[in-house]
This record gives sequence, C-alpha cells and structure tokens, in this order.
Amino acid sequence: MPKTSTPGPAGTTGASRSGGGSQGDLDTEVRFVKGVGAAMAGVLSKLGIITVRDLLQHYPARYEDRTQLARVSRLQDGQRVTLRLRVSDVESQRAGRRMINITRVAAEDDSGTVVLVWFNQHWMRDRFLKLRGREIIVYGQVRYGRMGFEINSPDWEVLSEDDSDPWSYGKFVPVYPLTEGLTQGRMRRIVRGAIEKYAGLLEENIPTAILDELDLMDVVSATRGVHWSESEAENAAARKRLVFEEFLYLQLALAQMRHEEGAAAPGIAFKAPPGLLDEIRSTVSFQLTGAQTRVIGEIWDDMARPHPMNRMLQGDVGSGKTLVAVAAMALAARNGYQSAMMAPTEVLAEQHYFSISPLAEPLGLTVELLSGSMRAKAKQAVYERLREGCIDVAVGTHALLQDVVEFHKLGLVVVDEQHKFGVKQRGTLRGKGDAPDMLVMTATPIPRTLTMTVYGDLDISVIDEMPAGRRPVKTHHRDLSRLSLIHISEPTRPY
Repeated sequence: MPKTSTPGPAGTTGASRSGGGSQGDLDTEVRFVKGVGAAMAGVLSKLGIITVRDLLQHYPARYEDRTQLARVSRLQDGQRVTLRLRVSDVESQRAGRRMINITRVAAEDDSGTVVLVWFNQHWMRDRFLKLRGREIIVYGQVRYGRMGFEINSPDWEVLSEDDSDPWSYGKFVPVYPLTEGLTQGRMRRIVRGAIEKYAGLLEENIPTAILDELDLMDVVSATRGVHWSESEAENAAARKRLVFEEFLYLQLALAQMRHEEGAAAPGIAFKAPPGLLDEIRSTVSFQLTGAQTRVIGEIWDDMARPHPMNRMLQGDVGSGKTLVAVAAMALAARNGYQSAMMAPTEVLAEQHYFSISPLAEPLGLTVELLSGSMRAKAKQAVYERLREGCIDVAVGTHALLQDVVEFHKLGLVVVDEQHKFGVKQRGTLRGKGDAPDMLVMTATPIPRTLTMTVYGDLDISVIDEMPAGRRPVKTHHRDLSRLSLIHISEPTRPY
C-alpha cells in the first residue's frame, strides 16, 4: 500500500517537510522517535521516512506467520517454519570454481540440530561466533541437504537474555522494505515504539456511520493491526480499512478533478433526433440486445451533456460493441460532426472498416479508411475529403495522428483496444477537434483498464449480453511462414 497524505491535526499533511514539528505530533522528525537518532534518521530518509507519520505509513511488504514454533525433530522438506534454537557451532569455507564463501551455523533445540547457511556473507561467521550458546529465533524454508536439514539465508533475531522481547515469534510478524544499514529487527523495534507513542494521534477522516455500515476498523486500530496483529484475520481487517481509505481519497480527488475539468472545458451538447434509434434498428437484419439498447442510451445521454464525454465501452468479442459505436457516430453525424475511429494495427483498422461500412451507409454515413500502407495519392484524397467535411467517419491507425490530417468538424473520437495507446496519442487525436467526445473500447479489461476504471478516470458502459445465436469465438495461431494465407474478409453479420 502506498503512503497517503492525510490532513494533520493542525490542517497540515504528512507531505509537509517544513520545520521539525513538536515532539508530540505526527509531523515530528523521525530522529526524535525512540531508537532512531540522527544517524538512523539518515538511513530511514532513503526510504522516504522523514516524519513520524511517514514511519507509521511505512507498511510491511509481507508477513510471516510465526504463531507456532516448530521442533527440529518434526521438520519436513519444503516446510516454512519458525524455530527457537541455540547456536552451537560455526564454520566458514570457500567452495566451487568461483570460490563462493559458505557460512554454516549449527543450531539446535532439545530435539535435534539444523544447519543455517549463508552464501558470500563472510561476516556472518564472526557474528555467530559471538553468539555461541545464545538463543535465536529463525524463520525460513527447510531443505534436506547433505548435512541433514538446512535453512538457506533465514530471517533471524537474537533473543534477549532475559527472554523479555518475544516479538520475533508467536506473532503474525511484519517484514518491512529495508535499505542498507537497517535490519528487520531494528525496523520492527522502531515501528513498535512509534505505534505505542504516536498511533493514538492519528486523525479519523471517515465518518463513524460509514465505518459501522462497512464494518471497518477505526484508523488507530487499523494502523496498529497492519503493523502488528495476532492473526491473519486481524491483519486482513486492518489492511481492508487502510486500502478502503486510500481508494476513497483517490476517487474523491479524481471526482473533483473531473468536475473542475468538465466545468472549465465546455463540450458539444449533441441532440438525438426523434426516431434515430428506430432507424438504426430498421437498417440491420438482427435484433439489438437489451444490453446494446441500454448502453446506446447511456452514451447518448452522456453526449447530450455540454461537457466532453470520457467513457469506456467494455464487452466480450462478439457482444456488439461495433454497432454501439456506430450509433454514437450516427448521433454525431446528425448534429453535423465527424467521427474518428483509431485502432492499433492495420489489420484491426481494416476489420473495423469492413464491419462499420455496412452498418453506417444505410444511415447515410460516409466511411473512409486511412492507414500507413496506403499509396500517397489515396492518402491525399482522404486528407482533402476530411478537411472538406465529405467524410463522416474516418477509420484508421496511428496515421490519423499525423499533422497533415485535419478534420472539418471533429465531434467524436473512438479508440479501440485503448490500452495499446498512450494518453498523449489519444490526446493528439482529440486535439484535432474542439473538445470532442471520447469513447474508448476494450474486449478484455486488462489491469491497466481496470485501474483507470476503478480510479474514476472513465465512466463505464458494459455490454453484458451476447446476441442470440452468436457462435463461439475461435482463436487460431499461425506462424509467419503462413502469413500470406491470412486475409481479411467482410463479415456476413456485422455487429
């Protein structure tokens, strides 16, 4: 989870770096935290930890379940275990052609001995020679080797001689992102001390009613739980609360940004002429699905607003996205505006051209294809017709982004497989009109698409119903030797 910048008790934020803060608030410099000091503060700064708030928001990268101590006599190959052992012997030697330094530490409990192994960490020998007879807590994955059970490069900590610091076992233990000069044990002690002194100062920014309705922890309990918890369930509940807060902040910020951008950038208020949807229905030989009808309504309603539309159309292959896009293009054309549809490859652009043409032409729309492989004379003809307003819909690849491409009156931009285009590319095409509406389409919501949707950059319309009688989509693989056999054919039933 990334660090968030939440309002401080005096209206400040965790991002503030001015002054040292009083030694009792969340903006206190981390050097004043118990166990830190000036030198360690310099080390922590490499992790972006400057204040107490930063330290509390330096969340673990992962966790290790050390709630149960294993016994050496019951170890199994491949098992991850926590062991309480006593250091008995240490040896270090070089081996192999590359003369790798191997340090082996024999450690035992009352049921047997296990060997701890480190490679090219020669300093471990001196460290463990000083720990002979001392007890340590070890966590790692067991392997059965030539000397019996071994654990390579385990996480380990020395137990205090009076056994007063049991935090390294019997717990759901955090593992933090570190930097040079900082160990897990040191980091855990620093964070634990900071939680005990400062966690109670964290401000609750989510109303109690929402916390109760969603069964979320308060911020103090969640912060303590995400660092130190007694069980995986408690840790999950703490993370759920903090993740919810981060998403809430992101959505509020993006909603405000979109509101401000929409208010500042007036767009085109398209008006749907009576009977346009019935006309679209009458020009096709199949019946629109309920999902298609619903989504067309959502898009037309959005296009009617006096602000630029920014909407994603998601639906499986064969669900009817092309017809929905044509309905949007038809609305733009009936208002005197042109549309541009951009695809990432020439093959896909040609497929769209062949699919759109038979749907658009009965509605009186003129469709042209523009791609990089076209002859110069053919391209020039398209350029001129676009400038003169003779083309209602231009379907193409990146060729649409060229400076020479000018539209007479661009009102709608449709981008297919939008995740394959950058923000700048989409912006370049959009910039060829006066705040045109934007419709992006995708058949597969990959993580980047999901991210944009969840974060609120796009309104979303989903076609969740397949047309009746639609045959399953089959995917075939061909190598380059058979490239000449692949051709584009006009579909018999375009959607």
